[in-house]
Amino acid sequence: MKRINHKKTNGYTLIQTLLALLVCSICALILSLQASALRKMSCVSPPLQEEFAILQIREMAMLANAIDVENGVLILDQGRREERLAQDGKRLVKRPGYEILMEGVDQARFQKRSGKGIELVVEIDGRKETVLIAESQD
Repeated sequence: MKRINHKKTNGYTLIQTLLALLVCSICALILSLQASALRKMSCVSPPLQEEFAILQIREMAMLANAIDVENGVLILDQGRREERLAQDGKRLVKRPGYEILMEGVDQARFQKRSGKGIELVVEIDGRKETVLIAESQD
């Protein structure tokens, strides 16, 4: 009499299980690396964000064809369009559109100083700061 071996086909083989475990561990590693990178990026201090905003405003001023100040608002002539930088609530924004340059601003205004150029006077959390944006062309 011959014996008939019937293999069970239910379940997974050891190789399939190990491959699934490998894929899951690679995904977990990638997610943990992304989470640590996001955590580091979210810890940027407010003074550093303010410095980036000032650099961005200076760059916009350098690229503009003409610069003017009206009632504390910086007007940048970009050729076909005109951009205005002004305070809106507790933010310093660029219009048209609504690009936020600084947040948490108590007061922000641009002013022309003869011999110096255009300055931004900004007050954040009771700290008042005057920053040169564009030097005078005189």
